[in-house]
Amino acid sequence: MSTKTKNTDAELDEFMRSLETPPTPREHRPLEPWSWDDLENEPDTAWQVGNEAHPVLVEDCLWCIFGLYKTGKTYYALEQAFCVAFGIPFHGLPVKQTDVAYVIAEGGKKRIQKRFAAIYDKHKKAMEGAGYADGRAALNSGHFHLIPNDVNIIDPKAVQGVNELIAELQAFGVGIVYLDTWASMLAAGGSHASDQQGVPDAIQSCKRVRAKLRCSVVLVAHTGVAKDAQDRPTGMGDLPGQLDGATKVTKEGAGVKAWFRFKAVIQRHTEDGFEIFAQMEKPDGAPEAVLVDRTGADFKASQFSGPQQIAMQALEKLGGSLVQSDDWRDAVKASGLWPTDAKADTIKKHWQRIRAALLEAGEVVESGGTYSISENGSNADPRDDFADV
Repeated sequence: MSTKTKNTDAELDEFMRSLETPPTPREHRPLEPWSWDDLENEPDTAWQVGNEAHPVLVEDCLWCIFGLYKTGKTYYALEQAFCVAFGIPFHGLPVKQTDVAYVIAEGGKKRIQKRFAAIYDKHKKAMEGAGYADGRAALNSGHFHLIPNDVNIIDPKAVQGVNELIAELQAFGVGIVYLDTWASMLAAGGSHASDQQGVPDAIQSCKRVRAKLRCSVVLVAHTGVAKDAQDRPTGMGDLPGQLDGATKVTKEGAGVKAWFRFKAVIQRHTEDGFEIFAQMEKPDGAPEAVLVDRTGADFKASQFSGPQQIAMQALEKLGGSLVQSDDWRDAVKASGLWPTDAKADTIKKHWQRIRAALLEAGEVVESGGTYSISENGSNADPRDDFADV
């Protein structure tokens, strides 16, 4: 006969509790008061792409990707949608997979197809590993729903209105709907960015899509050309208060040397400021160019003068930490920066200007007469946290 131990009843109770299904949030009437328990059962904010320190996209949100015309907004948004749809890291950051719908009314259908194929090629190794042999297989998989047309976001009941969009997508269980661009969607409803009635109606339509499909909505929008208008999306004067977050897109330079910056702004759940840096490349045989990862250090180095770049390289070769000033200067001199017949006083003055510029930029820190590469400078890449993802 078995002997009952002292802890048997307590252990059984704990085991039975472990089998209980945790409470799920219940549906609330729009203006019904919430109890503490109702709030307790709500899930915490989760990140679709990145996390609180690297805020790229939060779950269940209204988000905006905005910037001047031809600054890479669609390249960025289309690749983000692709990575989320297939569960691939986005610019080195982890994603939570969900099916997406991408509504795009600009650029032409064949151009969109080429961009999709180019993004597939960029992530070919991961996609082949997941069983998608080519761009055709990826687009036909049912994870990425491409809608190359505009949607009337002013009148939900109109032909090609949001009610029709909801009806088309309801069976697919999409987690994100991208609308590219805000201007073209407004125009589909006979509105524009300065329409004081149309814009609020459009915002309500975005909320309707979110509620009916239980998804996020990501808007791709332009900004005004004036300097003081570039920190907000055009026609969204009231929208920042509605947003859960946004990504500001800027382009610096032109041609193959242009830099693209994607900065977290208007963040409701975390701090502003995180940035992704990239440049555009078109590999041989690729149907379209794609964004290629760069670091803040790469960008900052591109802004340095030639002598400053040489000095940073020399400091890094010396170990980058607690280097004596004379040793650093001698390493720079050995690189051939100064002519062999340069006067000592000329070298001294030039060296002091180089060193002062790097200190002022925050790239180098001084301690007790020694110099180190700053841990908080542009050489630090926050995505290193996800190197093994």
